[in-house]
Amino acid sequence: KANLEYGLNGTYGFLKAVLIPTLCDTLKCVCENWKCAVPGIPMIGVSYPQARWTKAGKDYLISEYKRVRSDLEKATGRLIADAMVEEAFRLYEAYRASMREFTEAAKRHPVTIDAKTRHLIIKAGYFMDKARYTPIIRRITEGLNLAPAEPFQGIRAIVTGLVGEPCEVLDILRENGIAIADDDLAQESRQFRTPAREEGDVWERMAGLILDRKGCAFLCERKKTKGRMLIDMARRDEARAVIVMMMKFCDPEEFDYPIYKAQLEREGIPHLFLEVEQRLDSFEQLRTRIQSFAEML
Repeated sequence: KANLEYGLNGTYGFLKAVLIPTLCDTLKCVCENWKCAVPGIPMIGVSYPQARWTKAGKDYLISEYKRVRSDLEKATGRLIADAMVEEAFRLYEAYRASMREFTEAAKRHPVTIDAKTRHLIIKAGYFMDKARYTPIIRRITEGLNLAPAEPFQGIRAIVTGLVGEPCEVLDILRENGIAIADDDLAQESRQFRTPAREEGDVWERMAGLILDRKGCAFLCERKKTKGRMLIDMARRDEARAVIVMMMKFCDPEEFDYPIYKAQLEREGIPHLFLEVEQRLDSFEQLRTRIQSFAEML
């Protein structure tokens, strides 16, 4: 809704194009709405294969990426050579590796890197040039690694869902002594936790990031692995609970929830279900539920 509003009122007038993935029904509708509402800015849709384990799925994804390159060339009037794609991929791989190192270092500093600080540091990477951001995150990680691990008497939790917002919810977690040991948020660690394949050309390696991704509600799996993944994360990081930040009306995440909920309950891992929206007027109900959950633990 906000993206279409910005497109209609000219806020996005400086853009040469927009890329919109079609991972859910809402995004599919946004693609079509954008074509009608903002015809002056080309819309480039990106479709991911569901049968990712097949050769056809891999071949299709590579062809889709090359089609996106062609559409970008038309929109920008610039030729995008394979060497440029290689260079960009190397830059982003360095960024992804640095983010994995940061999240590991952050686990040992739950006071300095509280829930909100962790989220904002990760989110900054989506708005900054990766060539500028990656050296900064490396310096932060180096500083954390040089400092002694921080004692923490609160509750370590794994957070899952679409996005760890609004930030007021993260403030409430901090108020109640809850730190994020690790996350499975679509807009945080899910973006960089999968390492790239070492073999193949840049298109195959880029496709591998999607083909090899596990536990993502937006990508089909023959056997759901998210529950086992959350359990393993909780055991590894000595987390006492899983917090589900469920974006209202996010069907793919909602369909997965009953499956991993049952798995968490069988393993005796407490979990808290929070239904969130990006624009919330009142946080008192969420505050009460988080406080009660923390007291129970």
